[in-house]
Amino acid sequence: MPRGQGKSSIHRLWKEESISRLVPGGSTLRILDAGCGGGNYSRLLSRQLGPGGLILGMDLGAEVLKTAAENLKEDGTPNMALCRADLGITLPLKDGSIDLIFMATVFHDLVADGVGEQALGEASRILAPRGTIAMVEFYVLEEETGPPASIRLDPDELDGYLHRHGFRRISLDQVGDSIYLALYSRG
Repeated sequence: MPRGQGKSSIHRLWKEESISRLVPGGSTLRILDAGCGGGNYSRLLSRQLGPGGLILGMDLGAEVLKTAAENLKEDGTPNMALCRADLGITLPLKDGSIDLIFMATVFHDLVADGVGEQALGEASRILAPRGTIAMVEFYVLEEETGPPASIRLDPDELDGYLHRHGFRRISLDQVGDSIYLALYSRG
């Protein structure tokens, strides 16, 4: 099992519209779901895309990508592609080719594994000049489920990582009992 891979956080989400509104209806955005797992968030985002939009689900785990492919086939999601890649190394994408990078409860694992800065460097490279990074992360709480509090990132700590790569937070929204959504743009 790839590092940090666990149960999807989508079951914790109680503000689904916060995720859905990242993508305007009929949009032609190019979205990277970085660490997509079984594709649960990708499926949610894809409902908003128009015919010219695309979601690329990327994950290191072959098994979860197989699950994602089965889920997409079941849903009939035509605007999604899947790719196996390690977010901690150079990604197989062109500079400026992505409008929205979505990462749900993944970045804390990249930081814990010592590749968070590399992942943000790659995010900066592949993100379009007016692109957005959206991150769902866990508040720093000790819970029976989810990652240990010692590797969770509070919003200010997450801001520090993004700021070092030229991003500023544009919004913060609590989207579940122990998870938040932070949006970042360049500048």
